[in-house]
Amino acid sequence: MALAYLSGYMGMLFSPVHLCLVFSAEYYGASLGRVYRELLLPSVLLFLAGLGYIFLIL
Repeated sequence: MALAYLSGYMGMLFSPVHLCLVFSAEYYGASLGRVYRELLLPSVLLFLAGLGYIFLIL
């Protein structure tokens, strides 16, 4: 269940339908591709930390 929640959160974060991200990038004049590149490393680290936590509990 925790893995499904973590995966769903990551999917929502990188979805182009996530309007908070799209509107913020548009408001600040940032390229959406660059925003995704900037978010990639922290989100991969968050996903790996979540996986580590899940396997630590199991």
